[in-house]
Amino acid sequence: MLRAKRSEAEIIVLDDPISSFDSIYKNKIAFIIVKFLEGKKQVILTHNTELIKLLAHQKRDCFNLYLFNNAKENEVNGFIRVNSKEQEILLYLDKLLDLFRDTIYEEIKNEKNFLVSMIPFMRGYSKMIASSEADNLSWKLKIRWYSIFDV
Repeated sequence: MLRAKRSEAEIIVLDDPISSFDSIYKNKIAFIIVKFLEGKKQVILTHNTELIKLLAHQKRDCFNLYLFNNAKENEVNGFIRVNSKEQEILLYLDKLLDLFRDTIYEEIKNEKNFLVSMIPFMRGYSKMIASSEADNLSWKLKIRWYSIFDV
C-alpha cells in the first residue's frame, strides 16, 4: 500500500487485497485503501462482497461497482456496471428486506416460492448475525424444500 501511495501511476490495481486477512485486519485494510489511495484511481478486483461493504462503510459513494460477465453467445460479455439500486441491495440489509417486503412480495407470498428464494440468503444471514439458530433455520429450509418438491 505504501508503494502504491507513493507511486506516480495514474491507476492502482489491487487484486483481492483482503483475502488473506482475518476480520480485524480486513477493516483496517479497507480504511488504508480509502485513506492512503485517496485521489488515485483504483481498480480493485475481488469476489469478496465483504470488501465492497467495508469500503462503502469507510467512505460513502467512493466507488463504482462492476460485475465481470463471462458470457455465452448472444449475451453481453465483459464488465457490466451495477446500478445504484442493485448496489444498495448488496450493501445494506434493510434495502434487501425492503425488496422482499415490497417489490417482490407478490412473487414470494406463495410459501414454496418463498422458501426456495430464502435458501441462498440464510447462510450469509447466519454469518452476519453470528447465529447458529439462523444457520439451523437454513438447514430446515433446505430440508423443507426437499420435502415440498420431493427431490
